[in-house]
Amino acid sequence: MAEHLRHGARVGDVAAVRELRAAADEMKETAPSAAADLMLRAMELSGSGPAPSLPPSPGIRPASAQAADARAAYAPDTQLPDRPHTCPADTQATGTPDTRPADTQAVGASDARPADGQAAGVTEAGSAGMQAAGVTEAGLVAEVVRLLASAGRLAEARRLADAPRAPLSAGEEAGIALGLAEALKHAGDDRGVIQRTGRVLGRAGVPVRERARLLAVRAHALMMTGEVDAADVAAARAVAEGEVFAQVVGLQARSTVAIFRGDLSDALRHAEQSVRLADAAGGEAAHRHPRLWLGAALVALDRFEEAEGVYAVVERDSGRLGTAWSLPLLHRFRAELFLAWGRLDDAAAEAEAGLRVAGQLSAMALVPALHGVLGHVALLRDEPETARRHLDRGRESAGDGPGLVAEELRWRRRLLEKPVTGPVAEGVPLTGVVPAGAMLTYLLVQEPWMAARWRADPRVIACVRDLAQRNPGVVSLAAGAAHADGRLDDAIELYRAGPRPLGLAAALEEAGRREEVLEIYRACGAVRGAARRRPARGWGALTASELRVARLVAQGMTNREVAAELFLSPHTVDSHLRHAFAKLNVNSRVELTRQVLVHEPGDAGS
Repeated sequence: MAEHLRHGARVGDVAAVRELRAAADEMKETAPSAAADLMLRAMELSGSGPAPSLPPSPGIRPASAQAADARAAYAPDTQLPDRPHTCPADTQATGTPDTRPADTQAVGASDARPADGQAAGVTEAGSAGMQAAGVTEAGLVAEVVRLLASAGRLAEARRLADAPRAPLSAGEEAGIALGLAEALKHAGDDRGVIQRTGRVLGRAGVPVRERARLLAVRAHALMMTGEVDAADVAAARAVAEGEVFAQVVGLQARSTVAIFRGDLSDALRHAEQSVRLADAAGGEAAHRHPRLWLGAALVALDRFEEAEGVYAVVERDSGRLGTAWSLPLLHRFRAELFLAWGRLDDAAAEAEAGLRVAGQLSAMALVPALHGVLGHVALLRDEPETARRHLDRGRESAGDGPGLVAEELRWRRRLLEKPVTGPVAEGVPLTGVVPAGAMLTYLLVQEPWMAARWRADPRVIACVRDLAQRNPGVVSLAAGAAHADGRLDDAIELYRAGPRPLGLAAALEEAGRREEVLEIYRACGAVRGAARRRPARGWGALTASELRVARLVAQGMTNREVAAELFLSPHTVDSHLRHAFAKLNVNSRVELTRQVLVHEPGDAGS
């Protein structure tokens, strides 16, 4: 880009503003921070406020590094010549308050205002320039707020959105609020989304397009704070407005609401409709990746192989469209699929990969749930210290307020203090152990066998029976209901017909069939007690998933080829390789291949 666009151009230079906006548009998906800097310069040249009023935040890395991180997020190194792919942001992956970038942390009302003399205002020359360029001040501000948000520069986005300026029309305020709502959602501030969207939606004269989109993003925030009914109302209103983007996003929210209500056929119907609309419309609607929610509905319905195929399409589309924002969410959904499938090593690898990518993109909203997956895996492996560490990190990221993820983390953390290792006898109080409401429904959809452990509580029995009755085609729910009713033979037969081996293991354990239980736990990577212990280092320390990856790497496959062979993401393959390298104390793929040749000489070249 010509140097004068950055330094030599003057206020009112229409050509410079257009070029800067075009350049920012080209790089916004892969380098949002650099694109935001270009748009800030465009704002300055348009006369809508001096760029120096928004200095780069201290927690933000250089734009070139941001761009490299974003590209790596959806196109990781497939060759891995030395060590597995590493990320400078790995140390931020936990999302704890003292490791998050400074500008992604919440600011109070007093922090959200620029200093005196820095208020945004349009100069006379700038006004003429913006008219010639076909933009408004509010339109530029909305664009920049969205870019700052996607770059994780939340405090800057808030300062810009809240900067004093001439009174805005309802439409202009709605445009800025929509950008900021997306920023807050990206950072996990669902309460902030509800507050901001509510304030604008209370104004008269908000255009249909902006109103519909604000309702859609508000629905997701309400869902995550546990206000399930209010979320469904907002999502239904967004869909009814008839604006395609809002319909796609609103139907995603309605699909999630339906899962928490146990209406699994409705969850599938809403997700499928969202996919149809996005595929037909293309553009920004397709960029919302509604197949992520379709996959979640398929998992709830025990259709795991279909869900795996759907997530593979999302991964391909994310790389094609450059929508790196979707990757942490994809890792989360995939991790939950593998967890339900009993593939604990793959679930942990997906969650670890998701934390790395979330750290790169400052997508802190996903950090609590990803730590929750790792904590859940550790609980299943009977690793209480590891579980405690991940659950506590997730709780620190989620905060102590209301919210479905925070509630699940608190509940799993309580299980460490009050473990429920087998069916609870009648009359044993379960206060503080069994969740309630939508969370109970959701957890029984994910783990129907937990109903048998909580059968002393009549709410649980009623809930699992109701779920099985309303979803007759879901064999795992039928198995869970039979298990809770004490019909073990029926439960075991039903679990065998389904895809959730951990449920089968729970029923077999209650029936006293320990040998088969141990075999299932071994296959899942969840064998407990002395039987599950393996050495910390050396060939015997590798898990089944790590062995599969190592063997394929020894055949000369790249990470992406291994991922395609094993139906994993490249980031998950990378996670497995990280662990294998550490356990074998090797530093390159060549050294790893030598280890395979030594221990399995007949497999490396096959």
